[in-house]
Amino acid sequence: MPYTLLQIVNKCLRRLSIVQGDAGELAALSSSQFQTDIDVLVQAINETIDDLYGARGRPQAVGAATIALAEGVREYALAADCERIIGRPPMLIEETSGRVVTEYPGGYEQMVADQPIPATHTGRPAYFAIEPVMGQLRLDRAPTASEAGEVYRYRYFKALSLAEAAATMPFSDRVADNLLPAFCEKYKIARKAPEASPALYAAAMTAAARLLGKVAPATRYGTARGR
Repeated sequence: MPYTLLQIVNKCLRRLSIVQGDAGELAALSSSQFQTDIDVLVQAINETIDDLYGARGRPQAVGAATIALAEGVREYALAADCERIIGRPPMLIEETSGRVVTEYPGGYEQMVADQPIPATHTGRPAYFAIEPVMGQLRLDRAPTASEAGEVYRYRYFKALSLAEAAATMPFSDRVADNLLPAFCEKYKIARKAPEASPALYAAAMTAAARLLGKVAPATRYGTARGR
C-alpha cells in the first residue's frame, strides 16, 4: 500500500530536523507544537504533486452518483467531490430504460439563450448543462409528474487533494521517496526561503518523473513533450 500523507509528513519533518527519530513522529496531522509546519508541508506536498503531473493533471479517482427527477425542478446539486462528468459526450443514464441525457450543445450560456421563456420547456429532459456559479446541473426541460422519480446515474472524476492523514500517495513508494527532497524544498520556499535550493528541487522532480512509469512524460517534471 502506498505511503499515507501522515507518513510522508513525518518523513519530511525528520528530514527537516523538526522532529527527531521515530519517537518524535506524529500520530495525527495536528500538533500544538508543529501545526504551522504540518499545514505548510501538506500544502507543499500537494503543490509538488501538481508540479510533477503538470498540465496533464494528477491521477483521478472515479465516482458515481445519481439524481432523481422531481416535478418542476430543473437544477440539481452534483456530488460534492465531482470535478467532471465522464463520457463522450458527458452523460447521465437512466439504467432501467437506457435513456440518456447528454451535454447541451454550446453549454449553459447557449441553453439560456435558446430558452428565453424557460417555463415553456417541460417534459423528459434530453440535455443538461452545468450552471457556472454554483456548479449545479441544469436540465433543458423541467420534469412533469410523468417523469418525476426517474433516476439518472452519472460517473465522474473526483478532485483529489491530499488532506486526510490516511490519504495515500497517487504513486509508488519509490517515487514518493525520490520526491522527499522536493517536498522539503517546497516547504522551505514558504518557511525558510533563503535555505531553499531550486536545483535540489529540480533534481528530485526529474528523478521522480523517470520512475512514474504508468504516466506518459510530458514536461521536464514528467508530462508529455511535443516533438
